[in-house]
Amino acid sequence: MPPTIPITSERVEDYYDVLEQIGEGEFGVVYRVREKSTGAIYAAKWVDVRTQTDRLLVLNEVNTWSSLQHPHLLHLHQAFEGADNIAFVFELYSFEF
Repeated sequence: MPPTIPITSERVEDYYDVLEQIGEGEFGVVYRVREKSTGAIYAAKWVDVRTQTDRLLVLNEVNTWSSLQHPHLLHLHQAFEGADNIAFVFELYSFEF
């Protein structure tokens, strides 16, 4: 089944201002981003894809996330495919304590 969220080969930076880093893990780095056209704030996760196997696994993850529709799960807003990484743009939940 093809993803419901199209994966574009354009640059994330063409659509979003990349703000501060908000997380880092074994497979990627997450930044807070602001959509240029709306000013809306999202979280963008960049995942390195060094091999074709990595790329296929991450594209499968995009497909899975784009098919999930549930009020208790983050919504995948956009996905971008670069030469050596794939970026997921998710809605962002922020908690103030």
